[in-house]
Amino acid sequence: MITERDIDQAIAECRADRDPDAWTCMRLAAFLTIKAQLFGNPEQLRRETFEMPMIRGASMAEGPQTSAEEIVEYESGTEFGKAIDGKRAAQIWPVLDEAMSILQTMHPKLYNAIIKRL
Repeated sequence: MITERDIDQAIAECRADRDPDAWTCMRLAAFLTIKAQLFGNPEQLRRETFEMPMIRGASMAEGPQTSAEEIVEYESGTEFGKAIDGKRAAQIWPVLDEAMSILQTMHPKLYNAIIKRL
């Protein structure tokens, strides 16, 4: 089980890096986002758990969307949510895939817990 202490420790390790590179920054962003999702405001988490991020112009009745021009509409109040809101989905997926690969290597338990939630 992922504990808040585990996440805090991972965040502290990233912040302690005197010469952070892109990988460190991506890991830090992932850990901060995970912390907010798992241990944030319970009412906000309850609401977000049942609300699906919407893609502008998409409809569930139309079936899966495949256009690379899909625009993500997602508001969570987090830095991550602000970063992806209004971006093309095709821009976001590769970044998230890369971050998850890093997470799989650095923190396999956390990675597995996220995969299980998905």
